[in-house]
Amino acid sequence: MAEQITISVSNRLYRRIAEFASKKERAVADPVNEVVEQAFVEPEAPVHPNRAQMQQEIETYERLHSELVQSYLEQYVAISDGQLIDADKNPQALLMRVKESHLGKVVLQRFV
Repeated sequence: MAEQITISVSNRLYRRIAEFASKKERAVADPVNEVVEQAFVEPEAPVHPNRAQMQQEIETYERLHSELVQSYLEQYVAISDGQLIDADKNPQALLMRVKESHLGKVVLQRFV
């Protein structure tokens, strides 16, 4: 079921809508409805190209968590390519080392 509303548009705009609808063999209301509907669609968040790789690193962290707690409690760990690559109590120091040693790679850094 459709609700009816009345809107006012300029003559020029109405002619453009009517011409567009006529070319598509559609009712004048159709393109107006589509534009209004599109105005209320939530845009999809962009997906980072490395999202799948980061998800794998998160899964590795979760799988290793009990071991990490035993050896690296209250430290930051870095995980890449499915394995622990470094750890440190200082997150900035860890980040600097990882940036240097794994430049361009996906690295997950988490506090244990």
